[in-house]
Amino acid sequence: MDKIPLTNYQFIAYFLPGFVFMVCGYISYEPISDISSLLDCTKDLGIPFLILCLLLSFIAGLVFDAVRNGIVDNVLDGLIKWKILPKLFEVNWSFFFKENAEKVGYFYARYFTYYCFDYNLVLSLIASLVVIDIHSQLPHKMLVTWIGIIAIAVLKIDALSLRIEMRKATNLNNPNP
Repeated sequence: MDKIPLTNYQFIAYFLPGFVFMVCGYISYEPISDISSLLDCTKDLGIPFLILCLLLSFIAGLVFDAVRNGIVDNVLDGLIKWKILPKLFEVNWSFFFKENAEKVGYFYARYFTYYCFDYNLVLSLIASLVVIDIHSQLPHKMLVTWIGIIAIAVLKIDALSLRIEMRKATNLNNPNP
């Protein structure tokens, strides 16, 4: 795994979900009625605040990824094991440790990074909707909530379809003994 470089895709899979959460958290505590009021409340923030937000965005994204890795994937794998979900969604996770670096790098670039991004963004949007629903002063909070729910559904469907593709890519249909 030491030959697999950190790519822009991997950075985005961890940073962008955290950034979405940070922005939603910020605007839910500010009285924002339109884009101009959003720009007005951000013009006096300064460079240290921006650096802190970028750092916190990356940390929040890593937390979302840890939840995805430690909870979501384990729950999905358990549901497959208990035959609640079909084997269609099963992924051969040992692929990362048994295959050569070139195959693993290809798998990362084509499937796994997007899978992580989808689930991390789902978790970020869920957390953002909770914060917005509790603290927001947005005038169209219900519309924002429905847009978030639709985005979560689309990303969840995409993540599950990526699990199906990852099953094919890791040759789980013909596992080697």
